[in-house]
Amino acid sequence: MIFTRFRTPAVRILVTLSMMTAVAACGGDSSDNLTGAGVGSSFTATLTGGSAGSYSGISSAVPSAGLFSIGMATTDGKFAIAFTRNGLGPAVGTYPLGTNPDAGFTARMNINSGQIFYSSTSGTLTITSASSTEIQGSFAFTGTVTSGTGAVSNVTGSFTAACPLGC
Repeated sequence: MIFTRFRTPAVRILVTLSMMTAVAACGGDSSDNLTGAGVGSSFTATLTGGSAGSYSGISSAVPSAGLFSIGMATTDGKFAIAFTRNGLGPAVGTYPLGTNPDAGFTARMNINSGQIFYSSTSGTLTITSASSTEIQGSFAFTGTVTSGTGAVSNVTGSFTAACPLGC
């Protein structure tokens, strides 16, 4: 898999965000297995504080190289979030969102096509439904700027992520 070349978690997350942006740019139709658009693939996110705004687009979930990621991106590539954890796909439940992918999930957010990056410091990711083809849930977290300029952002939203490689 592609992630075997990228050893550090920061690089893996950046690659995940890049892949999500590329998938979003490709779009999809009802028979598209890459984006999972035929299964159900969408998200909404609202940011308050730094980079305030509302976003929506497509999402997908992928296991790779011992990691499980749920990625979301707008079709114009100006916004993306990746939730990543070590291990397999999650079961229904609530997981901490912070800085340790062994204890729960981490979140990385990309605003304005990579001009500003945020990382989660606290929050939760709730999985409400999980199958081999799709994961649904919601999230709420606080993110701090790790690259670029901006204030702390509070992020809330929900998603239905297709699993084109299986969850």
